[in-house]
Amino acid sequence: MTSLFAALGSKAADRWVQVLLLPGLFFTAAMAVGLLSGQRRALSPPYLAAELNDLTTRSTAHSALVGVLVAVGVSLASAAAGLLADALGSAVQMFWTWPSHQPPARWLLRRRRKRWQKAADRLRAAIRASALPPGETAGESRHEGRIALLRRRLHRIGPAWPTCTTRIAERFGATARRTEELYGLSDLHLVWPRLHAVLPEQLQATIASARADYAASARLAGWGVMYAAAASLWWPAAIVASAAFLACRIRAKPTADRLADVVDTAVDLHLGDLAEKLGAERPDDVRLLGTRILERLRPTP
Repeated sequence: MTSLFAALGSKAADRWVQVLLLPGLFFTAAMAVGLLSGQRRALSPPYLAAELNDLTTRSTAHSALVGVLVAVGVSLASAAAGLLADALGSAVQMFWTWPSHQPPARWLLRRRRKRWQKAADRLRAAIRASALPPGETAGESRHEGRIALLRRRLHRIGPAWPTCTTRIAERFGATARRTEELYGLSDLHLVWPRLHAVLPEQLQATIASARADYAASARLAGWGVMYAAAASLWWPAAIVASAAFLACRIRAKPTADRLADVVDTAVDLHLGDLAEKLGAERPDDVRLLGTRILERLRPTP
């Protein structure tokens, strides 16, 4: 057991270094370069080298203790930056799934619906324009290309009439609706901790990996916010911020889809196992399975 705890601690430490400390070190370095170079000499390596040389000379002249304190300060600043990015990433995850009936999600949903409606109207207009009289084929390929382009634009907003602020929230909502329709389970949040406990280790690891990838996608937005703030001191940080936001946009939906898919898999394969573990009678109709489980978990009045 001691060796197991040691292995888990080692994995946690490795994850801390890779996910938070190293990116935090890069951010701290960018802030330091910004403070030393400023905006006017943002891309002047000779000036930066001279400033670093002067700073190193002064530190060495005082004592070796200054170097130790600087190293400790850099480590603490890097850790703090990583924790801040992680906190901002958690806030981004909350924003992605914020209830659509509450502001500001309600306003954003209204705007998204307007965008979807405009895109759908353009697509319908293009389809009507492509309806050529019999015997006419001129421009047919051009119409098909425009229709395909407009269909892709519409799908980027949403494949159907938006019901949530983001497509990520719609995907997670689809998992909840699917679970209720197939198994009568109306409260997946209540059941999930117990269901996760009865899953095989391999499936638990798959879920943990999908969850980590999803969190990393949101954390990219957190780093983007921080580098955008750093751009006020050093304008090249704006380039890094743009890259982080773009990477977040590309990765967010696929990682959310993967997480929802593995949750669907866990429910399909092991919801019956949970019912047996809880001592609930397994019904002939699988649509009553969720109801039997909830009867075991919810306190009776």
